[in-house]
Amino acid sequence: MTRNVGRVIVMLVLAMPSASAWAAHPFLTEDPGTQGKNHTELELGFAADQGDPTFGGRGLLFSPQISYGVAETVDFIVQGFWQSQSPAGAPTVRGIGNALVDLKWRFYETKGPLALAVRAGVDLPTGDDANGFGGGQPGAHLLAVAGWKYPDFSVYANARYARVRQPGIRPNIGFFSVAVTAPEDAPLRTFIEAAAYSNTNPANAKWPALARTGVIHSVNAALDIDVGVQARLNTSATRFSWLAGATWHW
Repeated sequence: MTRNVGRVIVMLVLAMPSASAWAAHPFLTEDPGTQGKNHTELELGFAADQGDPTFGGRGLLFSPQISYGVAETVDFIVQGFWQSQSPAGAPTVRGIGNALVDLKWRFYETKGPLALAVRAGVDLPTGDDANGFGGGQPGAHLLAVAGWKYPDFSVYANARYARVRQPGIRPNIGFFSVAVTAPEDAPLRTFIEAAAYSNTNPANAKWPALARTGVIHSVNAALDIDVGVQARLNTSATRFSWLAGATWHW
């Protein structure tokens, strides 16, 4: 259960708007872009983990998300999670995690580089409790987003808070991240990112910290594909992850 909650918090913003002016999966850091009224985006994100410290084995995560522009600057978002855990010396466990239902509002944008947004919502107790994926209690989360867009690169920064209501889990979870992507508005882009978040184990005060990098290729106006890697910056985080995804927007 501890791994599930920590993973949900970290994956809260895996799915990003993929318009060429904004960031995309496999970022953890959300960008301030929205879909635009009556536009839709479907994102499929995958991660394969090695050396997760919470159970000492390998894991797989599939996190589909769909976003719909209910207004030019407001998105309605639903995200789900399917997980597989293979602890060392124990059987593999698979199940569905809690679902996220969010609204995202891009509330500030100028002719200059800066744009601001906020994303907030609830964690619905849809998880497979029998396998430890869920916990049977709803939660809530709030994300503040800032983006600076320049001719050759963009910078994104996030601060998040989540309220978790599960026994044995730290009830208040914080998350901070920053990402840089370049070149901006190009068919092939790369990025580098760093993030840290509250340890979900209330007995451990050390925040897991990690870094990511990868490439994003815009195949055409409707499809982006991406690959990436994640590595830990301290021993509280998962040792290594492979990342891959595809995003359709129309």
